[in-house]
Amino acid sequence: SIYSLTGAVRGDAIVTMIAADDLSVERDVVFISEKGVMKRTKLSEFGHPRSGGMIASGVKEGDRIQDVRLSDGTGEVMLITRAGRAIRFPESDLSVLGRTAQGVKGIDLKNRDSVVGLLLIRRDAWVMSVTDGGLGKKTAVGDFPLQKRGGLGTMAVPSGDESTLVSALEVLEGDEVMVVTAGGRITRLIAEEVPAQGRR
Repeated sequence: SIYSLTGAVRGDAIVTMIAADDLSVERDVVFISEKGVMKRTKLSEFGHPRSGGMIASGVKEGDRIQDVRLSDGTGEVMLITRAGRAIRFPESDLSVLGRTAQGVKGIDLKNRDSVVGLLLIRRDAWVMSVTDGGLGKKTAVGDFPLQKRGGLGTMAVPSGDESTLVSALEVLEGDEVMVVTAGGRITRLIAEEVPAQGRR
């Protein structure tokens, strides 16, 4: 049989796992929802877990947590949406909130768009994005202007493109990337092999 990791009976779907060896270290847990609501919470607030789990974030009705990351709080945040928009802003623009708080707007979404990627930028790197049809490209982080949190962002792919973005991540030239399909096929490639292109 499979061991229950959460002990919860609410039927909540698990969206991510985080390796945190020391919950007392001064780090933050960064949450992003599909509708662009995000927050930072001190890792130490999760230092006394309960057998049935604990509330990690408030979520508005009709929304759901999309991703969660550990951070030192000193970098930049980049959000990527399904429709191909991206916003980049200082992580310090996010207030540190308690576990039950819902958070603040990270990006303004239009026409039923949703967030598919949360990147915590620490390096002079590239953003690699991939569509549901398997097309991919990488764009220098510097091509995305630094903006204020909560705006519409800028286009990460050409406007009018019918492709839907499904994922994005930060890469350096020597990194290897694995692309996994819904049917279980895996393709491994070197970041250097993916063409470097501008946002448009």
